[in-house]
Amino acid sequence: MRADELLAGYVPGVNILNGCDFYLKDGELVGIIGPNGAGKSTLLKALFGLIPVRSGSVTLRGENITSAPAHRLVSMGVGYVPQNNNVFPR
Repeated sequence: MRADELLAGYVPGVNILNGCDFYLKDGELVGIIGPNGAGKSTLLKALFGLIPVRSGSVTLRGENITSAPAHRLVSMGVGYVPQNNNVFPR
């Protein structure tokens, strides 16, 4: 997975990611660390299409998946498991 020059955020006109690059090779495990408010969760949400990417691109194995719908990401083997336990009602 690769992200180039990502600009993304939650509120229009306020970018949390400002030109963020991210490179992950097949089979590689990466940890993203940083202080609260550094943009770790925003990066992951932008990669997985959960927040809009204002500019830049996200590619997976050479295919552009920027802001791709969930069903397309799932068919490509991409998933997101949030930290909260509110995914399922029980």
